[in-house]
Amino acid sequence: MKLKKVFVILMILSLCIFSFCSCSDKNSEDASSLDTSITGTWTESRYNSGFTFNEDGTGFDIFWELPFTYSTSSDETDESKTLTITYDDETYGSAIYTYEINGSTLSMGLKDENAIYDYEKDE
Repeated sequence: MKLKKVFVILMILSLCIFSFCSCSDKNSEDASSLDTSITGTWTESRYNSGFTFNEDGTGFDIFWELPFTYSTSSDETDESKTLTITYDDETYGSAIYTYEINGSTLSMGLKDENAIYDYEKDE
């Protein structure tokens, strides 16, 4: 009886250990699926604005002077790319953009609007 109790406890402990080991850090998964071509600082002079995108999924909005996190995705059916920016300050919330990179130019606009803004990559 005592051996059975020890065996059950060992099985439960083993299950707990394996369960915790199988959990992964969501941020590391997100960062590995980011479009690395967007990494860097992109600016435009008309409105004195721009964005810095870091490899780890964090960034900085130059115009609003606010940090944010971002994610990228692409739709293979229409070859569009989507950029989602979520500001750390809840007042600004998040925004979804479509974007395209041609050489050193990042063209992006809000997903539901027609305005497109061009940003040049800082070297």
